[in-house]
Amino acid sequence: MRWKLPAQSAGGGPAADRTSAPTASVSHVFQTPGIYAVDVRVRETAGLAASAHATVDVRLDPPPGNVGVSINNGNYATNNPRVQVDLIWPQFATQALVSNDGGFGAAGGTCVHG
Repeated sequence: MRWKLPAQSAGGGPAADRTSAPTASVSHVFQTPGIYAVDVRVRETAGLAASAHATVDVRLDPPPGNVGVSINNGNYATNNPRVQVDLIWPQFATQALVSNDGGFGAAGGTCVHG
């Protein structure tokens, strides 16, 4: 089995192009979020071959807890315009929208990935 991974997932060097032992499975863990192209090519002892290509979208896991937003560690209210916002997003989310005007008037999105 031969498999190829993009440079970013191979520690920043050239793309990983590896040949594994003759086993039925190979695994890889991507260290940083991103979109990666993955190619695999297999050949069996009789010479039959197959190949496949896939794009993998790697995202951060959400922090533990219920989905939601906490402001200033759950304080009931504040008069200070500087607040700490902690976000727990749903799995596979790519952005979140937070607003302080109650109606998301001129709100802007923020990415939930590194």
